[in-house]
Amino acid sequence: MTKSIEEIWQKGFDGNVGNLAPKVNTLYRKKTHNIIERLTRMYDYNVKGLVIAAILIAIVFPFVKMPILGFGIAILMLWLVYEAREPLAEIKALEVDDNCYRYILSFRNWHDKVEARFAKIYTLFYPILYLLILTQFNYSEVGEKVLNGLSRDATMIGSYPLSAYVVLVVGTGLAWIFGAPLYKLDIKIMYGRTLSKIDDLIEDMESLQEEAKTE
Repeated sequence: MTKSIEEIWQKGFDGNVGNLAPKVNTLYRKKTHNIIERLTRMYDYNVKGLVIAAILIAIVFPFVKMPILGFGIAILMLWLVYEAREPLAEIKALEVDDNCYRYILSFRNWHDKVEARFAKIYTLFYPILYLLILTQFNYSEVGEKVLNGLSRDATMIGSYPLSAYVVLVVGTGLAWIFGAPLYKLDIKIMYGRTLSKIDDLIEDMESLQEEAKTE
């Protein structure tokens, strides 16, 4: 290419500020579409993976004497699948716009909205998961031995030692506090590199539009 991308972009703007001419869209539309298609495919695979994992866990865990945990985790996973149905349908219905800037910005806004929604969901997901683990532990042989050991010379509240309630309250509180940050860290690990490419494209488009305004 004899011209830089910046030169092509600047010459490709039409008369309306903020709109990109077809020449510029052609240059970036394919790249934009490929990135978004890749992310959409990853989201779809993850949802299907949750369904498969939920079924396997519900089948396998009872055989290793953890039926409460197995069925509980399976229900939690299916809850995530249910919550993901609507956002996934929305992104699949997102039309490829002739204006690639508007198209990629729509996708980024969709992702931010979904991430905020699931961050709230995970503030419940992790505490419930923690309670399921404690419940299963309580009904296991190991859990029974541990509780019997803690009960010796301990302050009892009902059938359980005070320390058991401390573990329950503190652990549940921590799971609630760190639920959203853990989810966001998970998103960053899985999709961070691809999302950063989208942000770079948006930043590039916006900076070039600003340059075009000043000329």
